[in-house]
Amino acid sequence: MDDTTEVVLTDLAAEPFVFYGESLALNDVVLNACRQAGFSPTIVGRSGHWDFMAVLVQAGIGIALLPAPYCRRLDADAFTCRRVVAPEIHWDMALGWRRNGYLSHAARAWIEVAREMLPASIDNDFIAFPRVPRENGRS
Repeated sequence: MDDTTEVVLTDLAAEPFVFYGESLALNDVVLNACRQAGFSPTIVGRSGHWDFMAVLVQAGIGIALLPAPYCRRLDADAFTCRRVVAPEIHWDMALGWRRNGYLSHAARAWIEVAREMLPASIDNDFIAFPRVPRENGRS
């Protein structure tokens, strides 16, 4: 692949792929994108862990389609990451918890991070939690 910043999925059709475990939602997302692009990928390895997929890629086993947040964590000197533009690959995520149930401080912090990081249109679907005062008196 050349040094362009984007790639069309059909350009990767002849490459061997390192895929997600069959039980993972991303397996179906990527497989459907390949089918939409008109090919069935040659799968040479599978893993349920993105970091192990990256190890397989680095070892030359094949290529992998990883979500952008994972790609940003890879060593830019060791990996080439390109945005797939056709077809666009969307990965829908949801965050759920038991309404009115106990949430640890860590769980509340995770929800706050999700509120900050997810698109604003999704924020309205979150339930509001009362601010818990911290030990130093600030909330």
